[in-house]
Amino acid sequence: MVPYMNTDLQQTEIENKHVINEENIKIVVVDSGIQAAHKVFKGKSINGISIGYDDNHNITIKDDTNDQHGHGTAVCSIISKIIPKASIYVIKIFHESLEADAELLCYTLDHIYRNIDCNIVNLSLGMTRCNDIQGLYDKCRNLVSKGITIISGFDNNGAISYPAAFNNVIGVDSGTYCKNESDFEYVESDIINIRAKGGMQRLAWINPEYMILTGTSFASAYVTAQTAKFLQTGITGKERIMEEFKRISIHRFSGMGSQIKDNRNKFAKDYFKINKAMLFPYNKEMHSIINFQDLISFEIADVCDVRFTGRVGSQAKSITGYESKKFTIQNIDKYNWENDFDTVILGHLSEIENLINKDIKSEIISKCIQYRKNIFCFDSLANYKVLIEGTGIKAYYPSIDNDDIPINRFNKLFRINSPVLGVFGTSSKQGKFTLQLLMRRKLMQIGYKVGQLGTEPQSLLFGMDAVYPMGFNSTVNVNRFQSIQVLNDMMRQIDMSSPDLIITGSQSGTVPYDTGNLTHYTVKQMEFLMGTLPDAMVLCVNPYDDLEYIARTISVLENLTVSKVICLAIYPFTYKNKWYFSLSKMNNEDLLGFRKAIKDKFNLNSYIIGDTEDLDLLIDECTDYFC
Repeated sequence: MVPYMNTDLQQTEIENKHVINEENIKIVVVDSGIQAAHKVFKGKSINGISIGYDDNHNITIKDDTNDQHGHGTAVCSIISKIIPKASIYVIKIFHESLEADAELLCYTLDHIYRNIDCNIVNLSLGMTRCNDIQGLYDKCRNLVSKGITIISGFDNNGAISYPAAFNNVIGVDSGTYCKNESDFEYVESDIINIRAKGGMQRLAWINPEYMILTGTSFASAYVTAQTAKFLQTGITGKERIMEEFKRISIHRFSGMGSQIKDNRNKFAKDYFKINKAMLFPYNKEMHSIINFQDLISFEIADVCDVRFTGRVGSQAKSITGYESKKFTIQNIDKYNWENDFDTVILGHLSEIENLINKDIKSEIISKCIQYRKNIFCFDSLANYKVLIEGTGIKAYYPSIDNDDIPINRFNKLFRINSPVLGVFGTSSKQGKFTLQLLMRRKLMQIGYKVGQLGTEPQSLLFGMDAVYPMGFNSTVNVNRFQSIQVLNDMMRQIDMSSPDLIITGSQSGTVPYDTGNLTHYTVKQMEFLMGTLPDAMVLCVNPYDDLEYIARTISVLENLTVSKVICLAIYPFTYKNKWYFSLSKMNNEDLLGFRKAIKDKFNLNSYIIGDTEDLDLLIDECTDYFC
């Protein structure tokens, strides 16, 4: 994984403690070239080259540095004004447009590393998406290993961009308080390092000669010039340079931002590993563990429940068609806690506790302490912290809280490179999580590398990369923009492992059935949609859904994103009548009629959740869409 955290900086930074005179400082400006004849450069000798593609898309080097856009001229004018004796070497990589190209930028950085003796590389450019982030990072690391300081501006539209986000680069943003060329805002963050003057200012241009401009590109130029001043006092290396910026800054954004907690690593590595587990109680969430035993990395020892549910003595077995172990559900009150298992997977208990008016969770935790069993809990254990601490057992529950919110990002978000498939629905309890697990299993069997963000508390047990537990008894304690930030950072972490596909899945319905009560409002689902931004979506529907409601759902999903609902997945159960609250499987004739109605209205294919042949067809449609 490419490092971002400044606190984890590993690469070598050569620190030359000798003072460098201004006339001996050499700055490479990688940009759109320069109009050397502009009067602001009068009397200055500025050399450079042009790197670009020929007609056969081969990279070539030429002597032409003429600026066709004005951008490079403006950047160079700032640097030249503040440190007039420094040598500026221009490398023109922008030709027809001001869009950075990863291959060309990597080639350029490598050319600098091999051929140019310099102190600073100014990159008033960036890419919000890059297919070779590791390669770009390595090129930057090579330059830093030679004692070269790299300064790069962030995307002007506000997204996180590369190489500014790398920990071996000084990442620059425009500062709210920065009105003068010597104004800087120091930022304690895992991404952004410094902010400088990027607001409206009159700068050299090509036609006309001067232009009122704004942007992080120009903020970067001020940081480059100030860094050159630091070099004149013998201060080199990113850490020492940032210490000086902190000292002279007019404003400081404190509070070191941290990466989103890697919930999987925290559970599997820092906490404990499950070898054998007892499941309790046998509810909807536990069904998925029984049904997909081939996707978990531990052995199920026993399954327990309370006798009031009527399930004690019955069989817990997979219904997905895969050979797996069957279990006779045992009475938790008579369970032998000396059985061979190391962890209790403790499901949602609130409904049972309300039914029998008893704090079952405390009893289970006490048993775990007595018999030295670890706990993986779906609900929050915050109220049981005093009971558990110091007992020697380990307890885990997935949660999202304020510690997970990235700090001092100034609303910047990552753009995800990997294709993202989202599973959304029209209601609760319609097989969305089951579908995600079926897709995970099938895609991995085919040979795809699957990244996955789950919203059920048991998601990590199936090897998913991250969990955002927003469903029943949610332990997500952030909302609105904070939720989007957290989700975006989770998606970025998954993206950095370069999966072939990232699967995400929401909870419950997507748009309100009714607006008469706040519980009907799908605010969390909208936050999830905005935070994950799928490229394509599968919409789970029920046979009893009104077609106009399905149409509204599709419209909302497609209009709030640039995504597309590519097919529908049908949960093949319905109600006998509006007064009967028990679902029964729909007969084939009615199911065919519903599928025809869907096809006629939406011109979308539909697939039955749980049907093996339909799953294969659904997978084919999804992979074909991305291919």
